[in-house]
Amino acid sequence: MITGDLVSATALATVPVAAALGALTLTQLMIVAAVQGAAGVLHDAAAISLLPSLVERSLIQRGNSRVGALFAISATAGSHLGAALTALLGPARALLGDVASYLISAVCTARIQTAEPARNPAGCAPLVAGTPPRRRGGRDVSRLSRSRTRNTPTPAGRTASRAPPG
Repeated sequence: MITGDLVSATALATVPVAAALGALTLTQLMIVAAVQGAAGVLHDAAAISLLPSLVERSLIQRGNSRVGALFAISATAGSHLGAALTALLGPARALLGDVASYLISAVCTARIQTAEPARNPAGCAPLVAGTPPRRRGGRDVSRLSRSRTRNTPTPAGRTASRAPPG
């Protein structure tokens, strides 16, 4: 998220600088738009995926709703504020307000502190207290054996648990 904000801020900052130097071109504007769009998509995806680590599981739906509402409000308010700044300062200088908003977002995002959950190594079942995993060839065979155990119907209609041979 921070990288997306900084990339967007940097790309947008080139527009007022190029305008002040008289070197602003349509090609530059298209490149800036593409870079900012890509950075925005990555930022928004990261923002949504960060939410579960910030709120309790029971509050994820409410949090997603609020994040969606904030996206809608910021899009609406941002376009109105952008129009006002463009009328007041001119188009190129108005982008400095947008650059400032990306920098503020990067600073605020950097201040988020959340503990990452511990991850199990790939292919390992979670440990049950006091039960060490059984391993064969780097694989957790206790989980493999449990997953291969199945209930098999008997001719009388009852089910009998059996593990495949081996």
